[in-house]
Amino acid sequence: MVLTTDPEQARSVGRKALGVYFNLANYRNNWKRLGFSDDDVTRPGSDRLVDAVVAYGTPEAIAARLKQHLDAGADHVPCRS
Repeated sequence: MVLTTDPEQARSVGRKALGVYFNLANYRNNWKRLGFSDDDVTRPGSDRLVDAVVAYGTPEAIAARLKQHLDAGADHVPCRS
């Protein structure tokens, strides 16, 4: 999660956090199973991918985003700031 309302800043921070995962086939394959393309999951990651996996915005927006995961059936939501 990134506490900023600036999408470009959030994506920049998010891409740094996701960087290691672009080298891991299991992560890339899971993202592709979720509907992301090869281009989406190739470093540095598309805006579409980063926006989908990195919560950002106001504290209220981030909380709402995390709640979406719980409402969808997640039994835990890992958070890293």
